[in-house]
Amino acid sequence: MRGPQDEAAREFFRSIGLITQIGVTILVAIGIGFAGGFYVDRWLDTGHAFLIVGILLGIGAAFWNVYRLLLRGFVPPAAGGGGEAEGD
Repeated sequence: MRGPQDEAAREFFRSIGLITQIGVTILVAIGIGFAGGFYVDRWLDTGHAFLIVGILLGIGAAFWNVYRLLLRGFVPPAAGGGGEAEGD
């Protein structure tokens, strides 16, 4: 049997996990865009053109992934009260 404090702690850690995942998602997406643009610029000797494009693509990918994470994080529970105790 779980008490209200257990549920509150569970929700707290779930929220912390979501916030951490959002931060890591942003850093990784922008980092990959930066690195890709940097190496393409080095390979083609084009100055900073692909670096800027890579960063912008990374920012776009980061926001798209955060949007998807937030949608998944705030999905309402299924209809029918799946989390309630049955039969007592």
